[in-house]
Amino acid sequence: MNITFRNQGEAIIWIASNATSEDHFKVLREDLQLNHLFTDEYFLHGALLSIQSTENSPVL
Repeated sequence: MNITFRNQGEAIIWIASNATSEDHFKVLREDLQLNHLFTDEYFLHGALLSIQSTENSPVL
C-alpha cells in the first residue's frame, strides 16, 4: 500500500517521524523524489516503509 501526500513538506515531516534510521530516511526521501519526478505526485511505495535498519547487525 502506498502512502500519498499533498505536498513535499508534508511528506518530509512524515518521513522524519517514521524512518527507522538515517539510511531509511534517505531511501524514503529518494523514493519520494523519484516518484514526484516521474508522476508529478508525492507518494511512497509501501514496500519501502518496513525496511529494517542493519546498522547494528553483525557483519558475517
